[in-house]
Amino acid sequence: MSNEKIFTAWHAVDNVSYNQRVPTSKLEKLRTELNLSYDSIILCLGRLEESKGVSFLLEARVLHR
Repeated sequence: MSNEKIFTAWHAVDNVSYNQRVPTSKLEKLRTELNLSYDSIILCLGRLEESKGVSFLLEARVLHR
């Protein structure tokens, strides 16, 4: 493979796709399919390691109930 075709894509996530409101009908369908009963859904994209602070996200969710 040519080195010209290799590149590093730091933080290569399309933020526009993840920063949109989800229609209520789509949320309700998802909650039904996944049997979710909480008021909010949290999506975390990243490695599950201490430096990422996922524990703070989970703690905040428990305190929010």
